[in-house]
Amino acid sequence: MIDIESKEHLLNAVLEYCEDIVTVKDLSLRYVAYNKAFLKGVNATLDTPILGKTLADVLPFDCVNVIETSAQKAIKTKETQSFIAVLNYPSGNKIFKQTVTPIMKNNKVVNLLSVSTDVTKEETLKAKLITKNYQ
Repeated sequence: MIDIESKEHLLNAVLEYCEDIVTVKDLSLRYVAYNKAFLKGVNATLDTPILGKTLADVLPFDCVNVIETSAQKAIKTKETQSFIAVLNYPSGNKIFKQTVTPIMKNNKVVNLLSVSTDVTKEETLKAKLITKNYQ
């Protein structure tokens, strides 16, 4: 159990220990914070300058528009948004489920917290099950 003294410590603990990809972006969709899993996912190192960059600057994937659309909808509606995206890695496709949650202060959205989980195995098994049921 982690003893949390303030909200900043909670965010730092999540960024340090979460195996899912966690990012925080400002309202211009520029990176404010991210965890080590994010660096691994974009093939970057701790020395790679990412803070202040946009999605298109960092992500080599063709799904940037889907991510941006979901983020803009979260800002506009002030509600959590989720979607599934297929990312094409040199080693093969991976399927990620991303949840984008607005961070509120004084009833205004100030940042966006995104958590992405690799659901490749689950989605592959689901597709096989659907195919089998159709047969």
